[in-house]
Amino acid sequence: MTTVLLHGFWGQPADWTEVVNRLPLGAPVWVPDLYQPGPLAPHHDITGFCQHFWEELDERVGRGPVQAVGYSMGGRLLVNLLLDRPERFSRALVLSANPLPVERSAWENEWREKFLNLPWDELEKLWDEQTVFTGSAQPLRRRGSVLREMLGQSLINWSPSNNIYLAGELKSIGPHVDWAFGARDTKYVDLASDLKTLQMQGRVSVLENAGHRLPFDAPAWIADWNSARAELGGAAHYAT
Repeated sequence: MTTVLLHGFWGQPADWTEVVNRLPLGAPVWVPDLYQPGPLAPHHDITGFCQHFWEELDERVGRGPVQAVGYSMGGRLLVNLLLDRPERFSRALVLSANPLPVERSAWENEWREKFLNLPWDELEKLWDEQTVFTGSAQPLRRRGSVLREMLGQSLINWSPSNNIYLAGELKSIGPHVDWAFGARDTKYVDLASDLKTLQMQGRVSVLENAGHRLPFDAPAWIADWNSARAELGGAAHYAT
């Protein structure tokens, strides 16, 4: 079965390299580039992204179900896809992502201006200084004039305020969808408790020795989940 991997904000397919390298040889994987000009680029809103995602998925793997992993922004996009066409997923894993409605327009507009105007070195330094990334690895990132505009677009067009679902619909997500957060991710780790309070049907895990950037901090755990080897539990802590 094909696994779809959706990277996060300012990410790229290479962010999943350590995960893919741990998968069984020949395992089918599709890792779309969300910052490549084309049908999945952020000049579409979330509704448009979902429509184009289904078209791309049908063309690449057919109409059968897939399993998927989404990280941070990619995790939020995955939740929208899960609620749009749940029958297309046999399993899914949402990493370091808040599926709940969040009003952060001032933050998004402020960062959009920074991504459009600041020198890259200053921009990257400011981005990495955010508390959400404490205790997590720092990845290599792409730079470029076209990328600047797409990063700004993704902040606005793929904002949590533009989700195509309502908060109450989250309870309809089935037990085949798991959630994971890094124990060092002080901003997001409380979401593990929040999701349990919401009585989400899937497993919610907190991964020890990991921060927000789980594709870099816990690639073996993610690969194990993909191969159905991870021992996830309702309140599990998994040491990476």
